[in-house]
Amino acid sequence: MRISRKDAPRFYRILKCSSRGSAKNAIVILLDMSGSMYRYDRFYQSKKMIFALDKYMKKENPNDRLEIIGFGSLARRYSLNELFALQPHPVIFSDPMIRLRVDLSKRADKNTDGIPLYFTNLQRGLSLARRLLSSKETKNRQIFLITDGVPTAHMEGSVLHLNFPPVKADFETSLQEARYCREENIIINTFLLSSEWWENFSADASEKSFAAKFVKTTGGRFFQTHPYELGVTVLYDYISGQKKHIRWGGSTEPEKGD
Repeated sequence: MRISRKDAPRFYRILKCSSRGSAKNAIVILLDMSGSMYRYDRFYQSKKMIFALDKYMKKENPNDRLEIIGFGSLARRYSLNELFALQPHPVIFSDPMIRLRVDLSKRADKNTDGIPLYFTNLQRGLSLARRLLSSKETKNRQIFLITDGVPTAHMEGSVLHLNFPPVKADFETSLQEARYCREENIIINTFLLSSEWWENFSADASEKSFAAKFVKTTGGRFFQTHPYELGVTVLYDYISGQKKHIRWGGSTEPEKGD
């Protein structure tokens, strides 16, 4: 589903509706912190959205739970207070091809010194989100994935793989984590802030793009939206009901566009 600027007023009207009395929800915001999120105010607008969603949830559904995970080359949980100063990881390499391997088991106390953190390890982010949502006490569990690109990193055992351009294993490990989430009845809704997923990124020319595979694997909703409309889009999705598939034009498949 793609949100255009002309639709924004209608979404604002929808936001006036109250969702009080709805079932308890547990939501993890999975926030891309890769270097490209600096562009076009993507990260700034993402943070504004999180603050707005938190405020709305506390007012309308105080029993709902909101968690924040930032992911780059690795992933970690952040508090709302930490979000104020949070920024994407800076790009430090300009090489046309990067293939780095880091054995994290040889690092004490989760030391990340010397590791370029601006890659996109979606596998790691989804894995951590799935653990945070592991409680079966909350029936409606969701991940809101905010991203602007494809995976460029993954874990194999204790070894972190960082790649540019991305390799097939970056995609496959992310898709496997998405399958685990679906098996555990965790819904993943994707909010894409660029059309990059549609351009050149697939395992090879004969295969579908990563975006198409990811949406099919998760079974969740897909929104391609401008950064300045992200807040409206996320709030609309939260209010409209977490388990309904929204169909515009008869499809939940992502559409190609700018």
